[in-house]
Amino acid sequence: LLLLAISAAFVYFIFNKQTHVPDSPQLNAGNPLDIKNAAFFAALYIGITLFMYYSRQWLNTSGVYASGALSGMADIDAITISTVKWAAGDAAQTGTAANIVVIAVLSNTLFKGTMSMLRGTPYLRRMVALSFGVLLLCGMIWIAWRL
Repeated sequence: LLLLAISAAFVYFIFNKQTHVPDSPQLNAGNPLDIKNAAFFAALYIGITLFMYYSRQWLNTSGVYASGALSGMADIDAITISTVKWAAGDAAQTGTAANIVVIAVLSNTLFKGTMSMLRGTPYLRRMVALSFGVLLLCGMIWIAWRL
């Protein structure tokens, strides 16, 4: 909820401050029914689920957190679903599962922010650097406090 509130505040700030829409390249949405994309994401989900399962079996808690960060760069949905299913079987793991999901979200934010910084317009770079920077800082403080 903390990260959501911060994100919503930045969205409000950015859209109210913006006086004109900067030129941006036209995006090609592609075919949403493309079977190659569906197969890729299915394989990604299975791979991340297996990766997280075996990291929980063989690694200590910090190794599982590192696995969550690595998996989060690729996909948030798979890590969230697999972690929630794992924690549902053991209520003592709820805190660890929450930390894994937040770490994965921060990792995904860092990855997407990096892509935006590398490929975006100067205006986008400034907005991403400010908003994602604050989000990452708040998220890291939250995780440090919880560990």
